[in-house]
Amino acid sequence: MAAIRMGNGPPPLRAYASGMSVSIFDPKPRRHQRTPALNAVPPKREAGGLDGRWRRTPSRRRLAFLSHFVICLACAALAFFATVNGVPQTIFRVDQSMMTSVIAALFVGSAAYLGWLAWNVSATTDTGFGHLAERLAVMIGFVGTAMGLSLQAKALAGGSASFEALATSLFTTVCGGVAAALIAVMTYSLEAGVEREKRDSVNDEMRP
Repeated sequence: MAAIRMGNGPPPLRAYASGMSVSIFDPKPRRHQRTPALNAVPPKREAGGLDGRWRRTPSRRRLAFLSHFVICLACAALAFFATVNGVPQTIFRVDQSMMTSVIAALFVGSAAYLGWLAWNVSATTDTGFGHLAERLAVMIGFVGTAMGLSLQAKALAGGSASFEALATSLFTTVCGGVAAALIAVMTYSLEAGVEREKRDSVNDEMRP
């Protein structure tokens, strides 16, 4: 079907074929837009699609972070009761190697970083930092122990009967062991969250 328009004549030339319209005044072809039916049903998304993962992922992430937050609250409670009884003050005053301060800084930094990983947990989250921090806490405690024993030997060689240097080695050992144990618990909680993410990702892919 074609129409030619010259001046006030019939409409312009148009060729209709397969939904395309061409005009002599507009050389660019235009495709007719089809108006969707009012009762058209939108395509149904699969249960394991992106929308399903988006609805389920935040709850899993909140669970991983909630576990880490509970552990941090327990650590804060222990620190509060220890401070009330003067334990940190005594350790800071007696420790001549200052290794307990290094262990405390390592513990706080590790807890913050593991908490960030727990907040953004996914199936590909790497938990290697937690194991590294756990080993570093023990090693720093051993370094403090060696420094305390050397200071004690030096004091005894000088004729001093004080055993304050020996307390340095004991405090660093205890602090290193406690910090390593708490970091290990946080790392285990994070690994549990990663395993949940992997298991749920496999279930999402297998779900029809």
